[in-house]
Amino acid sequence: DDVDGIVALGGPQNVDENLASGGSRWPWMTKEMDLLRQAHERALPIVGICLGHQMIAAALGGEVARMDKSEQGFHDVTIGPLGHTDTILSGIRWTFPAFQSHGRQVTKAPPGAAILASSKQCKIQSFRLGLRTYGFQWHFECDRAGVDALLKASANQLADSGLNAESAAKQAEEKYPVFARLSDRLCVNI
Repeated sequence: DDVDGIVALGGPQNVDENLASGGSRWPWMTKEMDLLRQAHERALPIVGICLGHQMIAAALGGEVARMDKSEQGFHDVTIGPLGHTDTILSGIRWTFPAFQSHGRQVTKAPPGAAILASSKQCKIQSFRLGLRTYGFQWHFECDRAGVDALLKASANQLADSGLNAESAAKQAEEKYPVFARLSDRLCVNI
């Protein structure tokens, strides 16, 4: 009640991660996934980013799994044919640098979902289910300080993705301006 829409953000937890000794998901995550499912059933607008994207997918019948190699830093995302006509991606280049920080991915979209974008390592970077439920794997919510903070927090995962702190900082310096402009456009579209 009194909810007009939901934005589910990222975090260091994982949808497929169990608590110590084989327990269930994080208790808050189970509740949030129930909320996402109910909101989708009521056709409320939902946007999920990173972990939020993965929770939406899992809550609505998709699958999430560990990646062979995590995506950290900036990676090119390509908008697919279904994304070319989706108004939420209007004005976004068909291939663009997107800031990533994840070691899990949606491996199977929820039944009936339209896959809107992908990257070389992550085939479901964005999907839409129905008219108002969207998931995005990349962190378009991050300003430059947010990018730097996530890179610092992900220092242990950088090597797994083929980066080090210096190369990640250089990459951010080069790619952030285009990413910021397109991220702002996505936020306006939302």
